Amino acid sequence: MRVQLGTFFGKYVKFAEKTALTDGILFVDRQELHALLTKDTNIEQADVYVARPGDETRIVHVLDVLEPRFKISPQGSTFPGSLGTPGSCGEGQTHRLSGVALVSTADAEARSAEFHEAIQESIIDMAGPGAELGPFGRMANLILSLRPRGSCSIQEYENSLTLAGFRAAEYLGKATAKLKPDLVETFELVNADASLPRVVYIRVCDNDVTIYGQGTNHASFIPTLLHPNELLDGAVANIAWWAGNERNVTYTQTNDPVVKALYARHAKELNFVGVVVSGRSGRNYADKEHRARYVVKLAGLLGAQNAIISWVKGGSSQIDLMLTCQMCERSNVKTVLLVSCYGGPTGIDQPFVFTVPEATALISNGNPDATVHLPAMKRAVGGETIYETGQPALEPLVCSTRTVLGAANRMGFNCMTTGEY
Repeated sequence: MRVQLGTFFGKYVKFAEKTALTDGILFVDRQELHALLTKDTNIEQADVYVARPGDETRIVHVLDVLEPRFKISPQGSTFPGSLGTPGSCGEGQTHRLSGVALVSTADAEARSAEFHEAIQESIIDMAGPGAELGPFGRMANLILSLRPRGSCSIQEYENSLTLAGFRAAEYLGKATAKLKPDLVETFELVNADASLPRVVYIRVCDNDVTIYGQGTNHASFIPTLLHPNELLDGAVANIAWWAGNERNVTYTQTNDPVVKALYARHAKELNFVGVVVSGRSGRNYADKEHRARYVVKLAGLLGAQNAIISWVKGGSSQIDLMLTCQMCERSNVKTVLLVSCYGGPTGIDQPFVFTVPEATALISNGNPDATVHLPAMKRAVGGETIYETGQPALEPLVCSTRTVLGAANRMGFNCMTTGEY
């Protein structure tokens, strides 16, 4: 499989009468975008805002962040299975707009507690220390504030919110369709010297992603093998709304830093053999062991000698992570784990609820429990309060890093790490 990613470097976003990309400026027809989103009858209102780095703006109730993208060839959906038929991707040519982020938010403050339980607070500060904690405070952001129709269910609303982000990202990406990219990168697993170490990337997921539109939390979902190009080309997308720093948003999925780092070393220092994705296991230990064995079986079919393993969420899924590590090691597949360490506010608490002696190589992407102090902002977008506390969004906040989107991302798409002292 061979895919070319054509990159356009965006500088900032402006509203205009026509959506277009000119000299790095993304001009957006606000009314046309609004009309596109409100075609979905479950979305009553779709307000659109712009926030730039340095603006004293706090974006709250964040659901997902996406990169404006458009599939050039072969013709099809930019997010197959989520938009359109679940055809394959990872081949042909795709355009992406770098430096610009589409941020979808849920304005559901007047709705029932059921909505608030489904959407954990996640914020992006565009100025101050919060902007330095995660990657998205440094980008030009186009923000969707989406309000549900009063009679729709939480299930209907969840689906509509997810699709709204995909539609808007494809709509914006289409502005690049007839333009020449600033940079073209080709991704292909070319033949590598047989003496190079064979490395597989294992992603232990929870119910956080959809693969070609199929959620990994389905009981029928079993661990599956993907070509790394499929991850870079829109096959995997975010559907999780839990704590911000644990969310692998769609922007992260399509710019997976592990995939890109392995590609950069492929056929030079190592042989990147593929990606194995494991979904949500059952709550009993035997099911988790079975799922881990299946992952290792796929890694073995690839002839993997080494594995990089990332994961999401905490608690129960930590057991899946550790069992996968243990069974890889016992099958002579050497592992490195990408983790975040739940160390409590001071960093001294036990970081994991479950460990195995084989887990000896770990890379930490930060402490989700660390306390951060965020200053007051002049403008709030997405809502007026913080969901869990009801505190006004404009006020100074004292919160954990888990509230800040991307602060301790376990795939490494973040700005934090943990040091030993």
